[in-house]
Amino acid sequence: MDRHQQELARGERNSRNKIGTMKPYLSVLHQNIQSIGNKLTEVDLALKLNLNNTDVLCFTEHWLKEDYLKLINLDQYKLVSYFSRKNHNHSGSGLYVGGGGGNPRF
Repeated sequence: MDRHQQELARGERNSRNKIGTMKPYLSVLHQNIQSIGNKLTEVDLALKLNLNNTDVLCFTEHWLKEDYLKLINLDQYKLVSYFSRKNHNHSGSGLYVGGGGGNPRF
């Protein structure tokens, strides 16, 4: 085997190792929550029991002002994007990315 073939074989071996450790899919949950503030216990329980492999959480209609939304702490998830209306009591969206300590799983 010449040098070029050896490099190709080494590259294929490294690619297989990297591909073998990557997660083959992205799991996304979207929920029109209609006031997340009074549903945090249910959300936390669902994440721990049924949805523990979910990578991205998207909540719409959270009904919170920006300051309150930033205080929401979902174990293993980090708020990465959000929208809250300034002069309206309803609406809003929040995007959370999961992983240990807020680090993405993907």
